[in-house]
Amino acid sequence: MSTLKILIIVTNVGMYASGHLKTGLWLSELTYSKFTASDT
Repeated sequence: MSTLKILIIVTNVGMYASGHLKTGLWLSELTYSKFTASDT
């Protein structure tokens, strides 16, 4: 059995450098990727 490794990078910057788009991460987005990866 092999081990699946995932690197997830998030930022604490509130807006992209252009100043037109906000950044952010919903907790559900983060947990969905973890549960999806563990189901395979």
